[in-house]
Amino acid sequence: MTTTNIYGVGNPGSGNNLIHTGSYHKTFDAGDVSDIIAGDGSSLELYEVQRLVEASNFTTNDSQYIVDNSQLTSYQEFDHQESDLAKFYLWGKDSTFDRNQSTYVLTHGWQSSIDVWQDVTQSIQDYDANANIILTDWSDLADNLNYSKSADDTALVGKELGEFLRDLGVDSDSTTLIGHSLGAHISGIAGDTYDCLTGSNLSTVIGLDPAGPLFENGLKEDSEQLDATDADRVVALHSSSTLGYDDPLGDLDVYLNWDSLFQPGESSVIGNHSYPIDLLADLYQGISYAQDDGSIFERDDLFSLIGSQDISTETIV
Repeated sequence: MTTTNIYGVGNPGSGNNLIHTGSYHKTFDAGDVSDIIAGDGSSLELYEVQRLVEASNFTTNDSQYIVDNSQLTSYQEFDHQESDLAKFYLWGKDSTFDRNQSTYVLTHGWQSSIDVWQDVTQSIQDYDANANIILTDWSDLADNLNYSKSADDTALVGKELGEFLRDLGVDSDSTTLIGHSLGAHISGIAGDTYDCLTGSNLSTVIGLDPAGPLFENGLKEDSEQLDATDADRVVALHSSSTLGYDDPLGDLDVYLNWDSLFQPGESSVIGNHSYPIDLLADLYQGISYAQDDGSIFERDDLFSLIGSQDISTETIV
């Protein structure tokens, strides 16, 4: 017997940092198809929706959402996840995956975790209330103090994410992958993997200061990093010449405040590297930025501009 589970990771902005709830649970014989009922009542036919995930590093004062970890071992994971490279969380209290809605997949970087996406997840939900928001947790590998090993592991995690999205049955035309640092390369590899498996490109990959060390200067093949072929549209936001990838990578490469020593509100190289995460949250909230030529930079520009663009985010409109 195989067990299918949908589990939600809830609204961090609500104060419930762990929101983990089984909104659907059914067992079925291997090879059978399970009907998963989405929130709007439509039926989704999937072999597997989401692997069981453990969120014991979160806490909440709301006992309704506390995980009983003693139950975790009674469920099986995705058949293809034999190496336990990553866990996948469906964000939102009582969330149920609905392939008729847009899907956003967020992947963190080195020495990071899914906590980094708190503002972004809320902003995306405010922008697209019915969207599926999936978080890739590869922190077991990303926490490695050996950056070189974590950089090499991006190929494995990206492949697994691509397989996961294939199995999940996402709508390729409305799926956006968003990754920070090494997570940007994972997202690109996932998009490439999904294309190889299905013959379809995902809609969009957005790389937030894609990692530069061990990826620049031809150290990785295109198939091992983010590149412009990984989705119908690939966008890279560059914010750190030290930790980020300097050369163009996508259909649109945005160089943020490139002549400034520090990004707005930051005072370190690490802050510069993380800056696009906060910026993306602001863009999805509808914040826009004045440019020296009198134009405005806003979220929609990520999907319309092409080439390399120098963008200032010093002045909010």
